[in-house]
Amino acid sequence: MQHIIDRFISYVTIDTESDPNSSTTPSTKKQFDLANKLVEELKAIGMKEVTIDKHAYVMATLPSNVKEKVPTIGFVAHFDTTPDFTGKDVKPQVIHNYDGGDIVLNKEQNIILSPNYFKDLLQYKGQTLITTNGFSGGLGWYQADATKDWGSVVPKLTGGLQNFFSYKNFNVGLTFDYQFGGRFFSLSEQWGTFSGLLDKTAGLNDKGNPIRDAVSAGGGVRVTGVDARDGRTPVDIYVDAYDYFHQFYYQQIAEPFVHKLSYAKLREFSLGYSIPTNKLGKIGKSIQGASVALTARNLFFIYRDSKNFDPSEISGVQGEDGQMPGTRTIGFNVKVSF
Repeated sequence: MQHIIDRFISYVTIDTESDPNSSTTPSTKKQFDLANKLVEELKAIGMKEVTIDKHAYVMATLPSNVKEKVPTIGFVAHFDTTPDFTGKDVKPQVIHNYDGGDIVLNKEQNIILSPNYFKDLLQYKGQTLITTNGFSGGLGWYQADATKDWGSVVPKLTGGLQNFFSYKNFNVGLTFDYQFGGRFFSLSEQWGTFSGLLDKTAGLNDKGNPIRDAVSAGGGVRVTGVDARDGRTPVDIYVDAYDYFHQFYYQQIAEPFVHKLSYAKLREFSLGYSIPTNKLGKIGKSIQGASVALTARNLFFIYRDSKNFDPSEISGVQGEDGQMPGTRTIGFNVKVSF
């Protein structure tokens, strides 16, 4: 069993990432690294007619060991890997006799594979598991800081302002809400980022290329900063979009999803007109007054820090948790007094 594991690990640590924008076969020259290794191993185990061509197609024959004529069977496999995941610096680790608990993929980065989140893991209790070290490439991932204090969820100031104006038969009503201070965490943003539903997980990077394309094809997310190991060495690198947007959940990094509760908004607006009864003819003689009004709620924000969710509608002390999108309502009123 161990020799099978050792051979498998020796394969996956070779970078054979493909390039979808390439017009050659194979799409990347580094795929020859594994192809040439396979040639030598096939010869070592006794295969015949072992060849490799200029396109990295490896062929081998296992001669028949029976006298009678039997059908020839062909086994076909590919060794290139998808550009959706980087093939560089893959560091497998073996977990023997898995006990059903948390698997620490990377202690330094605090990356844990837990059956609390991935319940299918429990199906493999008692078996040998092979995992990665939690991230591909390493450099370019953010370092989690469990001691970071993001402040209080309680705003420092909350209030509102109402104004009513009248001119002749017209009247205007304005209601403003405001709040300053406090912060909240958006769980929906965390999951929206992880699952790739938010617009920031798509679009173009600073090179003008789709960020979901492979880094080798000009895609990825640009990360700048300093190396967490010494706090000094500059880092300027492109990270695979899948890795980049998944790291925040896997490492429990809250920073991208913590926003200020501060906002100022026009909560309600109304424009009314009082109709003079003497202009209503015979109908005006039987009523005391009539008016029409256009009303609207949640028209727009004057200022807010959070762009995806309405901070004025957050009621949970833990922050935003599955909040429904804010709605803008517009109505028309007719009032008649008899």
